[in-house]
Amino acid sequence: MGPVPRPGRTRRTVGSRAKTVLLGALAAIATVLTVSPETALGRSVGPAVPVLHWTACGGGFECAVATVPLDYDRTAGPTISLSLIRLPATDRRHRIGSLLTNPGGPATSSIDSIRGTPTDVYPPGMRARFDIVGFDPRGVAHSSPIRCFPSNDAKARFFADVPLFPITRRDEVAFIAKTAELGAICLRHNASIMQHMSTANVARDMDLLRQALGDAKLNFYGASYGSYLGNVYANLFPGKVRALVMDSIVEPVNWATGRGNGFSLPVYNRERSDKGSHATMRQFLSLCDAAGSRCAFSAGDPAEKWKLLLARARQAPMLYAEIVTLTVAALSDPPGSWRALAENLQQLYDSRDPGAAVGTRGPLLSPESAPAPAPEDYNNKEESFLAITCTDTNNPRNPFRWPKVAAVTDRRFGPFGSFWAYLSEPCATWPARDRDRYTGPFTSHTASPILIVGTRFDPASPYQNALAVARELPRSRLLTLDGWGHVAFGKSACIAEHIDRYLVAGTLPSPGTTCRPDQRPFG
Repeated sequence: MGPVPRPGRTRRTVGSRAKTVLLGALAAIATVLTVSPETALGRSVGPAVPVLHWTACGGGFECAVATVPLDYDRTAGPTISLSLIRLPATDRRHRIGSLLTNPGGPATSSIDSIRGTPTDVYPPGMRARFDIVGFDPRGVAHSSPIRCFPSNDAKARFFADVPLFPITRRDEVAFIAKTAELGAICLRHNASIMQHMSTANVARDMDLLRQALGDAKLNFYGASYGSYLGNVYANLFPGKVRALVMDSIVEPVNWATGRGNGFSLPVYNRERSDKGSHATMRQFLSLCDAAGSRCAFSAGDPAEKWKLLLARARQAPMLYAEIVTLTVAALSDPPGSWRALAENLQQLYDSRDPGAAVGTRGPLLSPESAPAPAPEDYNNKEESFLAITCTDTNNPRNPFRWPKVAAVTDRRFGPFGSFWAYLSEPCATWPARDRDRYTGPFTSHTASPILIVGTRFDPASPYQNALAVARELPRSRLLTLDGWGHVAFGKSACIAEHIDRYLVAGTLPSPGTTCRPDQRPFG
């Protein structure tokens, strides 16, 4: 849910008073009396429920700010602010409640995502009967942010001579040194919030927001990393789930700790994102070949042209990394981005100056991102992406483990092994951990069943992850998009209809239900 996923690797250029008190007190008492994983962690006193003051903020939206604890082990200690936005339900008389959303990332701004989503994307029941609410997680964008540089220009200068990911030994050493320096810089400016940016703490924030919004149980849609946020919430607060949609699935055990390989294999390789990109790229090349003139890259043999293009680009490592990153991002959103990718690849293939064909380097970090902020606004996506990933996941402790993994996975999955491996390399030297992160189990019986949505050819969250989570969560049902791209919502009216029916009435699709995309790549 939200804007078209785009590359997010920040290219180093690399968002009556007595009654309220009484309700807060009752919520705190309920927290004490409810047996949950929270009590197992020694938390016996619930934090104060935020009071939200909504004001119009343009375009039919309303905005508010919530105050939550920085540290849930010290709920009377320092606080941080969370920025929220909502699109009010159109049928106020039959309103069910609020639908909290997270568009993924990690570290994509939900506020920017909701502002950038045309309202006709939402199916009728969702739009009429729910206030659609986004909040930027702690440390991200418009909420209390992590910020490592004084300006976007300063960040760009810091990363100016470092490729998005390295392919030569010289660049490996430079990349590793630079990311270690980045961690030290971030710690100097953000030591406090860096220790409290785990998904578990975002889930705890979300439960306070649920109460502040007046909902007895949570309604939630989460895409990609947002699916992991929903999964953590479901396991920390299983009795508080009314309707929870997970789209483009992060497999939770592989994300948090791995299965005995958490300190030998980087997190995004454990998630099999390299495999997903490789499989989706094979589909792109095959469908392009079959499309003939409808695909700009179809002349000759697209698969052989792709190999030759990469071989030529390896002579310029920064260009090579740009091409691979551009490709992963474009694979996320057929059909439009696939057509554009075909045109770009053909221009690169024909060009004597491939760098000109790539164009200016835009914000690049993960395969999905919110719209880039205005030039005068600081874009903290890189810092928040790393702070969440590195506090949330196990990774190798030796930074020189990454080049070995990249080499092995590149042999299996083309250039995508390196792309996905190096996204988490800064975690080897990231100087903060969150002792309150959640590492499982991920098998709780929730108060209501959960809807899981997976796409057959997803370049970031392979379908295998959706199958795994459907097995792991006892009360869940898998809905499949027999298509391509990252995040099924918005790509199929059939998917939207099933999500709508589930959110409004709690009705799950029949077992084995499969939908087709509204449009095929290349028409």
